[in-house]
Amino acid sequence: MTAKEKAQQLVSKLRFAHCKFLETDKEPMLIITRMTEHDSKQCALIAVDEIINSESDMFDEIYINTDKGDYHKKSHRYAYWLEVKREIELL
Repeated sequence: MTAKEKAQQLVSKLRFAHCKFLETDKEPMLIITRMTEHDSKQCALIAVDEIINSESDMFDEIYINTDKGDYHKKSHRYAYWLEVKREIELL
C-alpha cells in the first residue's frame, strides 16, 4: 500500500471511530457519529506520530559508509511512516 493510500485509509477509518453512549428512559444507546475531516486527520497524525516516535526496535538503524564519512539513516519503514504523515497533512 502506498503512503498516500495508507493516509487516506487511516483518516477514513477514524472518521467513523467517534462513539458515545446516550442514556434514555428505556435503555442506553450507542451512538456512532462521524468526526469532522479535520478531527479525523488530527487523530491519524497522532497515531502516526506514535509509530514514528516509538521506542521499540521497530525501525532498525542502517549504517552506511560514504566518501564523506559514516552516517546512519532510519529504515525504509521509518521513511514510509514519515511519508504517510506528509500525505495526511496534504489531505
